[in-house]
This record gives sequence, structure tokens and C-alpha cells, in this order.
Amino acid sequence: MGLAASQARLLSLTARIHDVEYQAQMIQSAKLQLAIQEDEVYRKYTDALDAQTLITYAVYQVFQTVLIKTISLEPTAEI
Repeated sequence: MGLAASQARLLSLTARIHDVEYQAQMIQSAKLQLAIQEDEVYRKYTDALDAQTLITYAVYQVFQTVLIKTISLEPTAEI
């Protein structure tokens, strides 16, 4: 193999290595974007769960208050 052929092969392999490294960088970037999106979805999910818990607790408090008022309004049986 002559010097020119060796140089051409070296340039070809170097270009291929750079292409593979670029593709790996793009894959890493895509994975990072997915991780960011995953965090955002998880935050929205937990916020929705927290909101649901608060509404459930508020409904329970109203029900408990109505129940206590209903019980206290019932006439007592006198013996």
C-alpha cells in the first residue's frame, strides 16, 4: 500500500470516527431531552395527585361538618 493510499485510508477512518461520535452525541442529546420531558410529566402528575388529594380532603371536611351538624340537630330522647 502506498503512502497516498495509506493517507486516504486514514482520512476515511478519521471521518468515519467523527461521524460515529457525532451520532453518539445526537443520541445523548435526545436522551437528555427525554429525561427533561420525563421530569416535566412526572411533576405534572404529582401536582395533579396533590390537587386531587386536597379536593378529596376538602369534600371529607364538608361531609364531616354536615354530619356533625346533623347529629347535633337531632332531638334528644327524654326519659
